[in-house]
Amino acid sequence: MVHVILASAVLIALLGKKRSRYALPAGFFVLFMFAALRYMYGNDYRGYLSEYIAIRQGWRSQFDDEVLFKLLNQISPSFYILIAITSLIFILAVYKLVKQNLSRRYAWMGLFIFVVSPYIFLVNLSAMRQCLAMVVFMAAVRYGMERKWLPYVLLIVISALFHKSAVILLPVYLILGGKQFKKWHAVIVLAGILLLTLLVDFNALIQRSVGWFKDANYIYYANSGQHNSLRATLLTGIYFAYVLLNMDKLEGKQLVYAKLSLIGYGIGILAFQVSVLTRIQMYFDIFTIITIPTIMETINAKGKIPVNLEKPQETVWRCVNKYVFPTLIIMVYFLRYYSFFTIPTWEPFYTYKTIFSIM
Repeated sequence: MVHVILASAVLIALLGKKRSRYALPAGFFVLFMFAALRYMYGNDYRGYLSEYIAIRQGWRSQFDDEVLFKLLNQISPSFYILIAITSLIFILAVYKLVKQNLSRRYAWMGLFIFVVSPYIFLVNLSAMRQCLAMVVFMAAVRYGMERKWLPYVLLIVISALFHKSAVILLPVYLILGGKQFKKWHAVIVLAGILLLTLLVDFNALIQRSVGWFKDANYIYYANSGQHNSLRATLLTGIYFAYVLLNMDKLEGKQLVYAKLSLIGYGIGILAFQVSVLTRIQMYFDIFTIITIPTIMETINAKGKIPVNLEKPQETVWRCVNKYVFPTLIIMVYFLRYYSFFTIPTWEPFYTYKTIFSIM
C-alpha cells in the first residue's frame, strides 16, 4: 500500500509533466493525503499522541521548552487535526521549493527524490517537531541569501522553539552567500571532511552536548554508540562527490542549495562515527531535491558530448559525469529505499493505516 501510493505520486507528476500544469500539484496532493490521513504510522506516532494528551490535560510534557510546538498542540482540537496541519505545512513548503527552483521538465525528479528518500519524506513525517523546525529553516535560508541577518536569526530562534536542535543552524548564515565555487574550494571541503572523520571524536562530543536537547531519540542514539556502516558511508560519498565536482557549474541560489546539500552529505559521512548525526543531517537533506536535478539539467543542457582525441580524459570524464554518476545515484536511491523497508528499526513504516480504520 505504501509503495503504491508513493509511486502513484511520482507517476502522476512524471506522466503529466508535458500535458498538464496540474500534474505536479496533483502528485504533491497525493502525498498530502497520505500524510494527513495516516494513523499509528511511523516510529514517533504513539509518542506524539501521548504527549498531545499530556499537554491537553495540563500535565508535564517533554515539549515544555519547545513552546511553539506545545502551543500548536494546545490549539489543535484533536490530534488528528494536528497531524493534518503539520502535514499541510510540510508538503506545501516542499511543493513551493520544487515549484520555484526546478523547471517543469525536471520538477518530477525533485518529487521523485523527495519520495524515494525515506529519510527525507517518511522520517520527517514522523519527527514532527524537527520537521516544522526544518520548514522554518527553509524560510530562513531565503533571508540568508539576501544577507539579511536579522530576519535569519529571528527565524532560527522560531525554529528552535519547535525543536531546540535548530540553534546549531545559526552559523549556517556564513555560507549562504552566492559567491562562485572554485576548484580549490573543493579541495578544502574534501580535506576538511577527511580530517574531521579521522581526527575528531564526535561520539564523546555529542554525548556531552545531546542532553541539552532533551530529546529521547537523540539521547538514545548518542548513548547507544551506533554508527553508520561503511557501505552507507560509501553510498553517501557518491552523492557527495557528484555535488562537489559539479558545484562550479552552479551560481546564485542554486549554488547556495548545493552548499547546503553538501553539508548534509558531509554530515552523513561523519555519521560513520556516530549515527545520531543523521538527525542533524535532516535539516540539510531537503535541499538535495533541488540540487541533484539542477546539476543533471545543467549537464544535459550542454547537449551531446564531443569526442576530443587530443584530450580523451576530458571526454571520458564528461561521459562519467553525464551518464555514470546519475545512473549510480538513481540506483543508490532505490537501494536505500529497499533497505529502509527491510530494517527492523523502521518496521512501524511498513504497514500504512488511515484514521478511517478506527471509525
